[in-house]
Amino acid sequence: MAPEETDPSGAFDDLVVEPLPEAPGLQVRGRGPMTPAWARASMAAVLASPRFEAGVNVLLDLSAMDFTGVVARDMGIISRQERSILDGDALPGRVAVLVEEDLPYGLSRMFEALSERADGPIYRVVRSRADALAWFAQG
Repeated sequence: MAPEETDPSGAFDDLVVEPLPEAPGLQVRGRGPMTPAWARASMAAVLASPRFEAGVNVLLDLSAMDFTGVVARDMGIISRQERSILDGDALPGRVAVLVEEDLPYGLSRMFEALSERADGPIYRVVRSRADALAWFAQG
């Protein structure tokens, strides 16, 4: 596996973009508090990665993130940010958002609903890597 890349802005040293080991694609992982700024930096890091190309699948692993201070309003902010970042030709294929605990799962499902696009969903919230890989394989 190639070396990992970190947030190009330098604001989040806990944000890593690397190849997905199980299948073609990228994975993003981090730790620490989940904030709209972290979410924005994570997608910006994917798009800035030299490994990124339009249509690539992305596993956004939030299983080590702390959702303690997250409120529903944050999910609206994050979904609006994602729309502004992802408007254009260089869109990822599918983005699986991996969360394992109930509160982050529920909040992330809210983000998923707010982020639906007219041309179909690019986000799916999952509880396991296996679920993410299965969704990617459905293509």
